[in-house]
Amino acid sequence: MVYKGEGKEKFMLIRFLITCCAADAIPLGVEVEYKNIEDLKNEDWVKIKGKVKIKDGKVIICGENIEKIQPPTNPYLY
Repeated sequence: MVYKGEGKEKFMLIRFLITCCAADAIPLGVEVEYKNIEDLKNEDWVKIKGKVKIKDGKVIICGENIEKIQPPTNPYLY
């Protein structure tokens, strides 16, 4: 799921992890660099093709192709 902050060419790709119940769900995320970010909205579900790099100790996906997809039946990880 897309979460756009204030970056003009990056967003966070997130998924919520539940260890007990929905009330304790925490977001897991990875930063994505993508030039056409204006095509995406917060909470869009996407499939990304690109390359992974490590920058300043952080994992970053360099998105080359992003397509919108339908949300999964269950959006949580357990």
